[in-house]
Amino acid sequence: MNKKNLFSIGEVAKAAGITRKAILNYETKGLIMPDKKDGPTGNRYYTIDTFTQIRTIRVFQNLGLTLDEVREYFNDTSDLNPIITRLEKMRDELNLTIEKLKERTNNQGNSIEEITIEPQTIYCRTYNTSSIVDKTNLLRNTALEAMKGYGTDTSRRMYYTEHFENAPTEISYCVAVPPESEGEYITFGVKERLDCVRWAEYIDRRVGGEIILDGLSMGATTVLMAAGEQLPASVKGVIADCGFTSPKEIMLKVMESDLKIRCRPLFYLVALMVRLRAGFDVDEYS
Repeated sequence: MNKKNLFSIGEVAKAAGITRKAILNYETKGLIMPDKKDGPTGNRYYTIDTFTQIRTIRVFQNLGLTLDEVREYFNDTSDLNPIITRLEKMRDELNLTIEKLKERTNNQGNSIEEITIEPQTIYCRTYNTSSIVDKTNLLRNTALEAMKGYGTDTSRRMYYTEHFENAPTEISYCVAVPPESEGEYITFGVKERLDCVRWAEYIDRRVGGEIILDGLSMGATTVLMAAGEQLPASVKGVIADCGFTSPKEIMLKVMESDLKIRCRPLFYLVALMVRLRAGFDVDEYS
């Protein structure tokens, strides 16, 4: 299994807003299992599906379910009626509280409920498919790209789906990402490649015609990386002038050739700072 498509336990804990200890406790309770585990180091890695299951566990916990009840729910080994009854009671209590608050504000609202979502930053991809299996996989891929490239905003509704009446096979998946993910750092093409893909999709939808991706230096590396993603069929070619092979190689070259720094341990310290501050690995893509 390619580690590029996996999350470390630390990444999952940060994205889900929980501790590593909580994730290990979920494993002990039989709720999840690591999708990959390194033999020598024991490092744990998880897929986007496992991350989604962890979020589901958190939702159930917030609703008052115990971990044993959550496990029984996942395994379909218990009578769900008592849980449903308890959740319905909680729902009724919440609805009653809301009604009382509305009475105090003298605002009864409309007969048709309207939900307003505050502006938020999202990562969005649009696809054309009528297959349920393809749609499921594309949603997974979109969530994976968003989390790997920009992080996740657990304080918001995480996933959105948009359908179009005049294009029944066209579907857009949107994933909530942190507002600051618009970027303060240059990521040597690693994250910029996803922006390139989105621009190609936008041009394909709005303008049409044939598209050529063209880049110079870091832009060349960006369009080459974008060529490894799922691009619209209208993208007919890539022009890359003087690109570099990977962020790791160009950083090493600058440190050793230009700055005359030949200390590999220092590079690994720089790589760690890049991961912590800019949110990407210098050798995760080439």
